Amino acid sequence: MKVLIVDDDDGDVMLTESCLHSNDNRLEIVRAFDGADALTLLEEDSHRPDLILLDLNMPGIDGHKTLESIRKTEGLQTVPVVIFSTSSSQSDIERAYRNCANAYVQKPADLKNFQKTITNIQAFWLHTARTVKSA
Repeated sequence: MKVLIVDDDDGDVMLTESCLHSNDNRLEIVRAFDGADALTLLEEDSHRPDLILLDLNMPGIDGHKTLESIRKTEGLQTVPVVIFSTSSSQSDIERAYRNCANAYVQKPADLKNFQKTITNIQAFWLHTARTVKSA
């Protein structure tokens, strides 16, 4: 299974990768530094992930615009996208769901809850939920 993490914060990415791998070291994790990087990766068929963890606040193409582009791209509409952001703004949450995010999860500030949150996301989206597999 493949997870695409789209986030410009190196610390958050390292922690997310560590949590994901501690639960399943067979995962392939790909990182995009911003929306433009993510969209470039997603243009290649070989980079179609099983799950996208998408931050909102990034330089250049932010998470909202990235999500809009993903949902307009043939072959990517069914990829689960979980917004994983520090923002608790109701307008960010509403906009994410209007643009067809599968879930909106606020990043916990403390390590224990961060790890628990990643474990829950991973368990649900990669092991419990039935999703459309790439061809």
